[in-house]
Amino acid sequence: MSSVILPTVLVQVSRCCSVALSNTCNILVVPRTRLKLGEHAFRVAAPWLLNELPPDIRKSSTLATFKKHLKSFLFCKHYGLVLEQ
Repeated sequence: MSSVILPTVLVQVSRCCSVALSNTCNILVVPRTRLKLGEHAFRVAAPWLLNELPPDIRKSSTLATFKKHLKSFLFCKHYGLVLEQ
């Protein structure tokens, strides 16, 4: 599955979890909830977190690249480091 392109993975996730891609942007639509507790549900939290990632990570061409960039991003965010490009 490491050769799967990321947008394909996101579409597959959106079909099984009833989350849609926005037509205007390359972001996931976050479902609305009536209760504060609903914001912690996977179907709400997952698209919100994916939308919070920098565009260069979200637009990775392969799953392996996505994982590599995500790991670097989270490491730098946790330790307060600046990633040199």
